Amino acid sequence: MPMNPEIKAKWVAALRSGEYRQTDRGVLNDGEGGWCCLGVLCDLYAKDVGDEWEWTPCSDAMRLRTGSTYYPAPEVRAWAAFHEDESPVVIGGIRGSVAVHNDGTGHAQRRAFAEIADAIEAQL
Repeated sequence: MPMNPEIKAKWVAALRSGEYRQTDRGVLNDGEGGWCCLGVLCDLYAKDVGDEWEWTPCSDAMRLRTGSTYYPAPEVRAWAAFHEDESPVVIGGIRGSVAVHNDGTGHAQRRAFAEIADAIEAQL
């Protein structure tokens, strides 16, 4: 199933906006102004439906009330018609989830939000 085009456009715009500072800590929202690209998607969801971020001391990061600190909640995935593990993108010849490209894990290099936005726009 293709990603919701309206949500995709908002996500790409948010990643390019400069409003979000990127983190590679492996969390959606580090609580200090740093975001994973998936955290940006979750924040768009939170703003759209009125969900809120809360601190989770056990993981030393923020999470939506409906989700975890590491992955978008099922509600976010359904809202966007997107699952990061089922919709890999290719950047620099490496195929992986947007989170892999965000954090630079496995064989992937850490990529900037702008590069991730370009891949989302072209491939999802």
